[in-house]
Amino acid sequence: MLQALRNLLENAWRYTPEEGLVNISATRTETGVEIAISNSGPGISADDLPFIFERFFRADRSRSREQGGAGIGLSIVKELIEAHGGRIGAESGENLTRIWLQLPDRD
Repeated sequence: MLQALRNLLENAWRYTPEEGLVNISATRTETGVEIAISNSGPGISADDLPFIFERFFRADRSRSREQGGAGIGLSIVKELIEAHGGRIGAESGENLTRIWLQLPDRD
């Protein structure tokens, strides 16, 4: 879980402009907890959003692997969250991206 959260925070930080904001929230739900990490800055296009958790997908195709990674970070996060019985999703608009994950209570 630490690896998943670290990856999400690093992504938010990387894509937030110098004067932008990163927000982290955790909310108790009826079945567990929801954690959301959001950042200001350029959003993810509606065309790309459904694919951001796929292995090797990079929304900004102009970036090299040295500048932006291999495109596997969010797919690993998704696998880790789902391995713990959770779900992950994303929302993005013109000036905000929000990645959320829901984890069930441990019995």
